[in-house]
Amino acid sequence: MQKEELRSLLNTEYSKKNWEKIIEFVFPNVSLLQNPQEIPHDNEKIDSFKNLGDIRLNDGKYLKLFEVHVAENVNILRNKVELRNLVAKLIDQENMHGVLAIYEQGKEDYRFTFTAKTTEFNMEAGNFEDKETDHKRYTYILGKNESCRTATERFYELAENKEAMSLQDVQEAFSVEKLSKQFFTEYKERYMDFVQYITGKRQVKRRNKWQEITVHEPHSLLRSAFDGEETKVRDFVKLMLGRLVFIQFLQKKRWMGAPTDDTKWTSGDPDFIHNAFRNFNLKNVFYSQFLQPLFYDALGRPDRDGQLFHITNTKVPYLDGGLFEKKEYESAIVDFPDELFERLFDFFDRYNFTIDENDPEEHEVGIDPEMLGLIFENLLEDNKDKGAFYTPKVIVHYMCQESLTEYLKTSLEEKNLWPEDKQAAEDLEANLREFVKKKEANGIIDFDEPIARALRDVKICDPAIGSGAFPIGLLNEIFRCMYVLFDTSPYIVGKIWNIDSWKPNEIKKHIIQNSIYGVDIEPGAVDIARLRFWLSLIIDEPEPTALPNLDYKIMVGDSLLSKFEGEVIEINWNLKDTSQGLFGDSIAKRNAELLTKISYKQKEIFDPESNKKNLAQEIRKLKIDLLINQLKLMIKTEGLDSPPIKNNFKNKTKFTKAQECYLQTEGWKQTISKLEKLKQNPDQPFYHFDWKLDFPEVMNELTTSNTGFDIVIGNPPYGFRTVLSKDEKVYFRKVKEIDFRSGDSAELFVKVAFDNFTKNKGVQTFIIPKKSLYGDAWEDTRVNYWRKYNLSFILDTGKSFDNVLLEASVFCLKKQKANTNVKVAFLTKNGVKEVGAFSLNDLFAESNTLQVYKAQYPKSIIEKIDKVKFKEKVVEGKLGLAIGTDFFSDAPTDNKLLKGIDIQRFKIQSHRYLKNQQKLKWENAKQFLKPKVLTQVIVAHIENPYPHLKVTACYDAEGILITNTLMSFEVDSQVEEKFWLAYLNSSFTSWYAYNFIYARAIRTMHFYNFYIQQVPIPNISKEIQLIFVRKVDNIISQKAKGLDTSTLEQDIDNLIYSLYDLTYDEVKIIDPEFPLGKEEYEAIEIEGKGSEQDL
Repeated sequence: MQKEELRSLLNTEYSKKNWEKIIEFVFPNVSLLQNPQEIPHDNEKIDSFKNLGDIRLNDGKYLKLFEVHVAENVNILRNKVELRNLVAKLIDQENMHGVLAIYEQGKEDYRFTFTAKTTEFNMEAGNFEDKETDHKRYTYILGKNESCRTATERFYELAENKEAMSLQDVQEAFSVEKLSKQFFTEYKERYMDFVQYITGKRQVKRRNKWQEITVHEPHSLLRSAFDGEETKVRDFVKLMLGRLVFIQFLQKKRWMGAPTDDTKWTSGDPDFIHNAFRNFNLKNVFYSQFLQPLFYDALGRPDRDGQLFHITNTKVPYLDGGLFEKKEYESAIVDFPDELFERLFDFFDRYNFTIDENDPEEHEVGIDPEMLGLIFENLLEDNKDKGAFYTPKVIVHYMCQESLTEYLKTSLEEKNLWPEDKQAAEDLEANLREFVKKKEANGIIDFDEPIARALRDVKICDPAIGSGAFPIGLLNEIFRCMYVLFDTSPYIVGKIWNIDSWKPNEIKKHIIQNSIYGVDIEPGAVDIARLRFWLSLIIDEPEPTALPNLDYKIMVGDSLLSKFEGEVIEINWNLKDTSQGLFGDSIAKRNAELLTKISYKQKEIFDPESNKKNLAQEIRKLKIDLLINQLKLMIKTEGLDSPPIKNNFKNKTKFTKAQECYLQTEGWKQTISKLEKLKQNPDQPFYHFDWKLDFPEVMNELTTSNTGFDIVIGNPPYGFRTVLSKDEKVYFRKVKEIDFRSGDSAELFVKVAFDNFTKNKGVQTFIIPKKSLYGDAWEDTRVNYWRKYNLSFILDTGKSFDNVLLEASVFCLKKQKANTNVKVAFLTKNGVKEVGAFSLNDLFAESNTLQVYKAQYPKSIIEKIDKVKFKEKVVEGKLGLAIGTDFFSDAPTDNKLLKGIDIQRFKIQSHRYLKNQQKLKWENAKQFLKPKVLTQVIVAHIENPYPHLKVTACYDAEGILITNTLMSFEVDSQVEEKFWLAYLNSSFTSWYAYNFIYARAIRTMHFYNFYIQQVPIPNISKEIQLIFVRKVDNIISQKAKGLDTSTLEQDIDNLIYSLYDLTYDEVKIIDPEFPLGKEEYEAIEIEGKGSEQDL
C-alpha cells in the first residue's frame, strides 16, 4: 500500500472493511475474527461493543482490537473518561498489554485510540512492574474532515518497521509529546521568518544554544511602523500568529466561512484561512487587505448584518472578548511576502488541531490549546531573565487536583462535617480523592450539597499566571467534578448552581467569572492566558457566541509591588481618620461603597453584551477617585506637611524618620497630582495594579471580612539576579521586613502570597526551586512556613523543565495549624508516584532541611544511622583563601598553593605556588600552614552506572595554603583526622550526602559548613578509629608509589557499613554495585566493636 492510499483510507468515514485493510497493512501477526465477538455490557451509551481480533507484536506483547459503536445522542468528548474506563477494565480482564479501539457513531469522523498499561519502577525489587490502574489513552481523530497527515506518517513508519515492531514502537506512533515538539520547532521557524523580514535578524541554534544573528539589513518598516523597536516587531508577530492559531481552532468548529443560509453554524470551511489565501489575488498585501479586516471588521465587530464578512461573502462570527481589539502598534500598514504565509499555512495543514485540552490520562494526537501556552513560554521576551519556565502538564494536573482536594476537605471541616472517628475520616478522605482524581461521586454523595456549594464559591488565584496553565487546570477539574456530581445528584446540585439541566457553557462561565483570578507582569502572558480561557468556552458551544471580557479577571500587573509610573505606591487600606470622629468613619464607608461599585462593574463588564467602553471608563474613574481619597487620608493620618527642622529634634534617628516621612508625603502629593491629570484625560492609559483595588471582593477588608483566596497556585518566577532589582530587594528586606536570604524571587513569592493572598485555612501550592528542600538560605521558609503551618504534601519533580538545568519541587501548604504528617511524592517517567505519608519529625533533620528521600529507604537503615552518629558537633569546616590567578605561580616560592582540582581521593598532585604574598592578609592565611584533611568544595555529580555524588578528600601532611575551592577542617579530640578522611571518602558518605543532604540534586553542590554538619559521623572508640587510620596511611603510601588502592578503599567501605550494623540486604539498597557476597560481608569483624559505648 502506498502512503497516499493509506491516507485516503484514513480520510474517509469509518468502515470495518477499510479498517481490516489498514490493520493488516500496518501491524504484524494480525488475527481478525471472521465473526466479531459481541462483548456484553450494561452501558446505555454504547449500542454495540465488539472484539475484532488481536495482534501479536514482535516483542511478545499482545494488543486487542475493539470496535465501539457509541449511541448517536452521546457526546464522545464529554463521556471520554467513562468510555476510557470501559476499555481499560478489559485490558486487565483479557490479560492484554494494550488495546486498539475504534469509537464511531456512523458520522463523518471517528476516534481511533490506543490504551496501554503503564509500568513503574519498584526501587526495592529493582524491576518494572505493571500498574493495574490509571491506563493512559492516546487518540487520533480520523475521517472526512481531518487532514490525517500525522496519522498517515506515523502508521506508515510503523508498517515499514513491521517485522521488528514492539509495544514501544506503537506508543511512539501515538506520541503527543513528539508531535508537540515537532510543531513548536517548526512554529518557531515560521515565527522567525516574519520577524527576520522586518528586523533582518533571526535566532539560530549553535552548540545547543540559541544565538541571534543578522541575516540582512532591516526593512524600512522597522522604523516607520515600529519606531525602530525590535521588541514591538516580535510582539506584533506573536499576536498575529496567536490569532491565526486561534482561527485554526475556530475552523475546527466549522464556524469560519459558513454559508449565509447556515443558521446553525455547522457548514463552515475547515480550511477557511488557507483557502482564503489561495483565492486572494493580491497575496503580497494579504495581511493588511484580508487579515486585518478579518480581525477588526469581522471577528471583533458585532454590528454586521447577518455576521457577513464582505471579502469572502460568507459568515464569520463576532467573538471579541478583547482578542481582536487593535493594539497601539497595529495602526501602521504592514505587509509580508506571500511565501511567508504560504509556508505558514502549509505548516498548519500538516497538523490536527483539537480544541479540548488533553489531560494526563487522555491524549488526543493533535495540537490542543495548551500548545499556545508552550509557544508563549518559549517565545516570551527574555523568559529566563524573568524566571519564567513552562510547567509540564503532569505536574500541573497533580498540583490542581491536590489543591482542590485539600480545599474541599477544609470546606467540609469548616461546616463541622468532617468525621471525628479516625477510620471514618480516612474513608471520607479516600472517597474525596476518588471524586477529584477519578471523578467517582458515589463515595461522597452524602455530601453533595456542601461540595456543590464549595465548588461554586471557591476563589482561585495564580499571581504569576504565565500562559494560564494552573487556572485552566483548575477550571477543567471543577468542571469535570461538577459534571459527575450533577449526574449523580441533579436536583440538589442544580438548585445550588441554578441550572435545571446540564449546561456546560454556563458552568464554565460561572467558574471563570466567580472563581478565577490571575496576574502577570508580562502583557503577552495575559493575552495567551485569556485566549486559553476563551477556547475552553468554545469547546462546549454548539454555535458561536460573543466571548466574555476578561480584562478584570486576568490582569497585567506586578504581583509583588503596587507601582504607578514606575514608583512604588503602598496604599494603607485599613486607615481611619480617628481624629475626625464620625467624619473619619464616613471616609472609610465611602471608600467601601466605591470598592463595591468597582466590584459590581467589573462583574458587569464580563458580560459580552455590556457596553465595555463606557464601563471601562467608569471603572477607571472609580479607581482613580478611590486612590486619590486613600492617598489624602494617608497624608492626613500618616503624613508630614512641612519639612522637619533639625534643631527641633534631639534624637538623630527621629529626625531622619521625620525627613523620610516628609519625602514620602511629598511623593503622595505628586501622585495625587498625576492622578488628577489622568482623571481629566480619559483617553490616557491608566497603568496600576493593586490587589485590594483590583480584586476588592476577595482582597479588601472594606468589602469582605475574610480576605484572601481559597487556592493560591502557580509557578512563580525564579531568579537571583535578573528578576528583582537591587533596589527592590532592599525595599522588601528593609521596608517590608521580609526575610528571604536566598535572594530568589521564588522565595519572596512564597512568603508574600502566603501572608497576603491566601485566606485563613486557604491552600497555597507552588512549584519552586528544589534547593528549597535543602539550601541553607531557604531555612526560614522551611522553619516559619512549612513547619509552622499545615504542610500537606511535598513533590520532588527533579529536572522537570525542558532546556533548563533548574530542578524543582512542589509544596502544598494550608494556612492552619501544622499537621504531624506530610505526604511525599516523586515525579517518575510514568507520572507522579506517591510513596506515603510520613512524620514531619522524621523528615525534618536537626539542620531544618527536609529530607524527602528518607521516604525512599527502609526506616531500619535511617534508625541505625541515627543511633550511631555523634549528637554534638565534632568537625568544623574552614573555607580556603578567596584569591585569584594573580596569586598563582608555576615557579617555586616559599609556599605551595592548592586548588580543588589539585587533589584526588587520598592524594595531592600540584605544582602550584603562591606569589604576591605581601598582598595577602597573612593572619588569615597562616592558619592553613599545618597538616589537615581537605575536601573539594564542589561535589562531583556522576550519572553512571547510576546517579550519585562523589565526595573527594585527601590529607595534607605538609601544611599547604589552599584556595576557596577547598575546605579544611578543625577536628574535635574525639575524632582522629584520618578516620574523618576515610569516612569522607567512603561510598556511604557520598550516598548519604546525595540522598539526605542534597536531596538528589544534580546542580552544582557546594560542601560548605552548613552541609558538612549534616554528615552523620559515627561515634566510635579511638581503638576502632585507629583501624581506619592504619588503612588510610597504607592507601596514602601506596598512592605515592602509583599503586592500585581500590581493594583497600573497598575495605574502608565494608567497615563503614559494618559500623552501622547494616545487613547485607540494606547495604545492597545503599550500594547496588557492592562487590561482596552475603557470606563474605557477614564475616567482617571489627576489633573492639561491640560495647554499647563504642556505638
